[in-house]
Parts: sequence; structure tokens; C-alpha cells
Amino acid sequence: MDITRQKCPLCECNANVEKHVWSSREFELDVSCRFCGSFLITSTAISELKPNESKRIQLSHLLAEVILKGRSPITIIGNSQKEGNFKDSPRTVDDILRDYPKSIPERMDRALSNIARLSSGKLGEEICISNLLSAKGYLQIFAMDFRETIGIVEYLKNLGFLSVSQEGTSIKVIMHPKGWMHFSDLEKNSQNSNTAFVAMWFDDSTDIFAECIHAAVQKAGYECKIVNRIHHNNYIMDEVINLIKESRFVIADFTCIPEFIDNENIYGGVRGGIYYEAGFAKGLGKNVIVTCRDDDDSKRRRHFDINQLNTIFWQYDNETLRVGKFEFIEFLCERIKATVGAGNNVAMFYGREK
Repeated sequence: MDITRQKCPLCECNANVEKHVWSSREFELDVSCRFCGSFLITSTAISELKPNESKRIQLSHLLAEVILKGRSPITIIGNSQKEGNFKDSPRTVDDILRDYPKSIPERMDRALSNIARLSSGKLGEEICISNLLSAKGYLQIFAMDFRETIGIVEYLKNLGFLSVSQEGTSIKVIMHPKGWMHFSDLEKNSQNSNTAFVAMWFDDSTDIFAECIHAAVQKAGYECKIVNRIHHNNYIMDEVINLIKESRFVIADFTCIPEFIDNENIYGGVRGGIYYEAGFAKGLGKNVIVTCRDDDDSKRRRHFDINQLNTIFWQYDNETLRVGKFEFIEFLCERIKATVGAGNNVAMFYGREK
């Protein structure tokens, strides 16, 4: 397929687009846009978005934020399409939009965070938001147009977070120490996040457990992040740390696998990385839900420091997981909703065909 230069289906800026035709009526666009980044979008999703400019711009805001966070590309499908038909883990239009700021203060916080991400981190640095109206740099700070860009930076200026200078269609800002401190607090708390990070052992034997965790997290209304299922170009621990920082809560599974020695290398046993990731999340003030396989080896080898935590002990039962007499998915879902609260996607999940 040839890559052509045409309009981005979201922000309508010039972009590199590759078209993959499935049938006479269905196709997929592989888009590389300056502001929306790299993403895949189906013809069904494009058709649903075409009459709704507001939704298109809001998607541009969220994808621009994805770029600034250094996250991996996503696949956008129509609300009427089924996720199981795709190789990767796609998200419907409405699913993505559930992450859009629900209030003006939240939108301002997200705008400030993106301004901070545009910076190289130097105090007193001048950050250009938009130097040309046609460039649509304002998409990166959740502005619907250039006029609203002025309103957003003035709002943040009045809060003492930054200073603003404007010359024609050029807007530049300088982050103040107060703004950097507020950004730091936002990154630490991640209270508006709708994702859950899972710290677990990766092995063929844990595939069923991973599937059940994913289902429970989704049923509770959150997006599940398991690092070996995410496309990225970072060092693995850099990606893990970023995902933990951005998550609302963490699920840590302390299951042990029997040890064996192969060519003097020890495999199995206690997975120390789980302790590191759970401790890092706890240090950030995040909820950590602890799980462990209900077997003697795992229970005996758990460290004293976590023995007193309220742990969900699970067992395999005919290719499914159970917690006592309860189904694991239902039990974990209720634990999440009781200790963290229901996520933004909970209504959507229950309305979806299962």
C-alpha cells in the first residue's frame, strides 16, 4: 500500500495516511499525524464521527495527550464493531471519550500537565503553544480552537501557574514554580486516571489468570494495563514505572512458582519485581489490591511484610478461577468497586453484549 498525504480524519491537519481495504464497504486507515500521532481507525468509526465535529476534536485532544505521555498508538473502532475481530486491543470511540475531562477544572489540570510535558523541564523556559492558527497546536492543551487557547492560558495564569505572552497567533508561556508543583501533585495522585496496572508473573501457566484479571478490571469500569500486552519502544522498567504512575490503582499477584535450576540459572520461586512494583505504587499513595494463588508454596514464601494484608487467595477450578465459593472475576470486581470505586466505563461494560 502507498502512503499518501491527506487530511487527518480527526483534526483535519495534513497527515501521512495508508489505507487498508478489507472489503467493498470496509477499510482501515493507518494515520501518522503531527498532533494526533500514529493511530489506526476503521471506516465505521470515521462514519460515526463525521457528523460530530465536537467528538472528533475531543479525540484529537486525547490522542495528543497520548503522544505527550509517550504512550503507544491505539486502534479506534466504531461503537457498533466488536473488539474480538481485531488482532490488537482496540477501543471504541465512546470508550476513548470516557477519559475526556468531565469538568472545567479537570480540563485545566490536564492542559497544565500537557504544557509541562511540552517543556524540557528547565525553569524559566518559554514554551510555544501555537505559532500559527493553522498548526492547531492548541489541541495539545484541550482547547477547541485558538480563541479558547487564550482563555485556558489566562485561566492558568490567574491561578499563578504560568505567565503568558501573545503576538498575533503566537502564544508562549513560562511555567512558574507553583505550576510545576501542581503538575507534580497531579502526576503523583492520578485520581482522574481510569487505568489499573497489573504486577504479575509472565508465563504460559498464568495466561488464564491474566485473562480473568483483565475481565474483572474491565467489569469494574477500568482499563487494564498488563505490560507484556502493550506495544512500546521503551526499556521495560521505564514503561512499568510510567504505567504505575498513570494508574488509579495496582493489582499485585504474589503467586510463587516452584524453583528449578537449568545450566546453573535459577528459574521460578519468588518474583522480586512484584514486591518492587507494589512498593513503588504504595509509596505514590495508590491503592494496591493483593492477590495470590491459594497453594502451600505461595503462602509459605510470601514475605512477612505482606502477610497481614487483606489478600484475595484464588484457585484454579476446571480452567476457571475461584475465591472460595465465588467466581474470581466477580469477587475481584466487587473488591475494586468497594475499595477504589467504580470506573468511568462501568456503565458501558454492562451495556455491551457479552
